[in-house]
Amino acid sequence: MELKQENSRFSYIDEDKEIAYITFPFIDKATVCINHTYVNEAYRGRNLAGSLLKETCEFIRRSKLKVIPRCSYAVEWFAKHKEYEDILK
Repeated sequence: MELKQENSRFSYIDEDKEIAYITFPFIDKATVCINHTYVNEAYRGRNLAGSLLKETCEFIRRSKLKVIPRCSYAVEWFAKHKEYEDILK
């Protein structure tokens, strides 16, 4: 399984097909919005969404950006991961 980053998107690729992704478009020059997290049904239960969120948060932190979580999974994930409060807007 390979992690891939393109623009405002991280995804996991397995056997040349995308199996999970997260999108976080810019809403202004310093803020992104996590608006969608998806894991293919055959790959659920493997913490892929959580792993993608962690990768995204680390990228946001390194980039000195702020984030607004909008998708329900991201909202719940941030509530459980207080170590990323510093990047919330």
